[in-house]
Amino acid sequence: MSFLADLRQGVRMLVKYPGLTVIAVVALALGIGLTATMFSIVWGAFLRGLPIEGGDRLVHILRTRPSQQIERDGVPASDLAAWREGQHSFTDLGGFGEGTVNVSGPEGPPERFDGGYISPSVFPIVGVAPLMGRTFTEDEGKQGAAPVVVLGWGTWQRRFAGDPAIVGKTMRVNGVTREIIGVMPEGFEFPANSKLWLPRVADPLAQPWGEGEHFNVIGRLKPGVTIDAAQQDLAAIAKRLGTEHVKENEGVSPMVKEFTDLYVDDEPRAMLWTMLAAVFGVFLIACTNVANLLVARAAVRTREVAIRTALGASRWQIMTQHLAESLMLSVIGGVLGTGIAWYGCKLFMDSIRDTEPPYWIQIHLDGGVLAFVLGISLVAALVSGLVPALQATRGSLYDVLKDEARGSSSMRLGRFSRTLVMVELALAGGLLVGAGFMIQSVVQRARFDYGVPTGNTFTARLGLFEATYPDSASRKRFWLELDRRLGELPNTRGAAIATTLPGLGAWSDRRVGIEGRRTAQDWDYPETRFIAVTPGWFPAFRLAPLEGRVLGPEDDQAGMPVTVVSKAFATRYFGQESPLGKRVRIGDSKTKEPWRTIVGVVPDVATDGNDSNHRLGTTALVPVQQGNYQFLSVAVVASGSDPMALQKAVEGVVSGIDPDQPIYWSRTLDQAIYQSGWFYEVFGALFVAFGGAALFLATVGVYGVVSFGVAQRTREVGVRMALGAGSQDVLSLFLKQGGGAGGGGALGGAGAGVLPREGARAGALPGEHDQPADVRGGERGAGAHLPGGDLPAGAAGAQGGSDRGVALRLAPVTAELRSADSIPAIVQGLEDPVGGA
Repeated sequence: MSFLADLRQGVRMLVKYPGLTVIAVVALALGIGLTATMFSIVWGAFLRGLPIEGGDRLVHILRTRPSQQIERDGVPASDLAAWREGQHSFTDLGGFGEGTVNVSGPEGPPERFDGGYISPSVFPIVGVAPLMGRTFTEDEGKQGAAPVVVLGWGTWQRRFAGDPAIVGKTMRVNGVTREIIGVMPEGFEFPANSKLWLPRVADPLAQPWGEGEHFNVIGRLKPGVTIDAAQQDLAAIAKRLGTEHVKENEGVSPMVKEFTDLYVDDEPRAMLWTMLAAVFGVFLIACTNVANLLVARAAVRTREVAIRTALGASRWQIMTQHLAESLMLSVIGGVLGTGIAWYGCKLFMDSIRDTEPPYWIQIHLDGGVLAFVLGISLVAALVSGLVPALQATRGSLYDVLKDEARGSSSMRLGRFSRTLVMVELALAGGLLVGAGFMIQSVVQRARFDYGVPTGNTFTARLGLFEATYPDSASRKRFWLELDRRLGELPNTRGAAIATTLPGLGAWSDRRVGIEGRRTAQDWDYPETRFIAVTPGWFPAFRLAPLEGRVLGPEDDQAGMPVTVVSKAFATRYFGQESPLGKRVRIGDSKTKEPWRTIVGVVPDVATDGNDSNHRLGTTALVPVQQGNYQFLSVAVVASGSDPMALQKAVEGVVSGIDPDQPIYWSRTLDQAIYQSGWFYEVFGALFVAFGGAALFLATVGVYGVVSFGVAQRTREVGVRMALGAGSQDVLSLFLKQGGGAGGGGALGGAGAGVLPREGARAGALPGEHDQPADVRGGERGAGAHLPGGDLPAGAAGAQGGSDRGVALRLAPVTAELRSADSIPAIVQGLEDPVGGA
């Protein structure tokens, strides 16, 4: 019989046993669909790579300094220049970052965009030509060059209505009038979500070695050069620089990684791989179920198999018929599973859209995913068909015919089937344990007390650039006037301006020095969170002092430097002693920050975001008027029930001070907190779906084993009842059979639960560095996290806050640019690349 004939026979058998067919198809559709959905997420997040020709040869380069416990550090202009000159592994190197770009002009209202700040060499490295005009020249990356800008396709269409004569016209960007020199193709938003690009000006000879601006670095590997070879090439240069510039470069090592690692780092990758392994368990359960069902059916077809064998059919021909049936089931299950995967991908993209993942992270069914679906469908056919085929053909022809003659069956597979079900239940139990941990995290997050009321609060973000606000005094005047006007808004119960808001991380963990205490090394200084606030912060969030006082209008730039600390800060650093009158300062031994006197202690407030431990960490609150801040958040507490109704009023207040100044990230504080922890809801829902599907399939598996046992032991049941056994005795017999498999599977499931539990721990870091800041530059200190933790692309900022964040963030979290007088030397390189201090 040909394989085509086997397929036709398989179709007939599927029609003959509709109940079994439906159960098997549903099982395979769930297994294939959920596995394909998770593979689509992994594929889109980092396996597919950049949608750029030769994108697999684009790499990200940063510095490490293990001796100072720095795992990720941006690259100063001096090192970048030395690397470019001495390397032999790349076509070229370039620096880049992302951050806030304020746009204003007669073409539309003021708006804030994500913009790319890049070296002129970056566009040629990436290898994407402009749709219109040109990109930057090397001269346009030097001091004193004419100001220019390249538009993204979406910005060109939305702000300029696709004007075909746009090249050569001007627009106002960050307070500077710039000539539009080009438009990039549709869909290009390198490095992550840039809507327009500005040249990043850096002159390594204009400042001391190692100082100034720090970069993220991109390079394109030459053909045939591996990442390891490129790293060895740069390591040789770094070693030489370490001897020539001991203070700045000793112990510095380069780290070359795939470009997508910048946005999807090791921890989120581990989490995604763990979840893929978990859902593959669902797929194995589905295959095991179908194998069990086919084994049960094969048991009642042993006479047919024996007769065919007696008529000359070979074992291979018998096996191919069974495989043909399982193939038909798998094909149908694969088609339905593709539909499940399509819908799952759509739901996932909808759930993460507000987190603004990098433009190249698109979760959908493309050729790679469909090839995966085809592959696992064939695997399902092989796994689910091979076991019953082997079992059906291994028995003795004589024994089969003899057993059939007296109404029995020689196919004694009960123990084997029960073992399969125990494996199913163990896998299902492991997934349910993982789902339980995720649900527990969601519940804990929902019940978490942030220390202050977060409801009815409208929030937004503003950024001031030096072309319009060239110094600290002008920025302080703006913030002071904004604070005054916000406090006068009707239908409100308070307003505040701060670097970050309760429940939201801010990338502002800083070293702290305590007067009178010596520390051996700078990196041994303890860390705390410094948040700059206006006096309205305390009444707006109902924070009354536990000791001393809170900040007031008198704590301005002319007043004594002061700070208010949290109860946790006071307890950790001063124990039972009152901290009032003690002095602390931001930074380590090299800091130029002033000593600040502690004037009050307030209750703890969650300022570390939605991290996995829900910390109420140590915090020091300092006055906005005693610092120099370009980026701040506003919070206005509504007296009514709809805080978003305040948006127009806040926009009017800002416009009344500066008509060219946009606000952005307008949302309620509860929405901001929710978005910063989207990971728990999304991946918790996935774990629940996986666990629920696994439990359903395992239940079907138990049914299959029991039904097989009943069919196999019909004659035995008749004998038992003839000898006096009642129906309850027979029922108890088979319940014991199913219960044994269930008990063994439950014990295995408890152990299997370790995998998703540990995987969840590996990737669940929401809120540790929660939200992207406003200008994205070189990396510093802590590492990046996958897709609202985030996947930081930039450095830990000095004092500014941030507003958007996720646990497994698929977009970068990066550092704000601030003026040099508010930043210790270690982060002065993160200043505004357009108009820094």
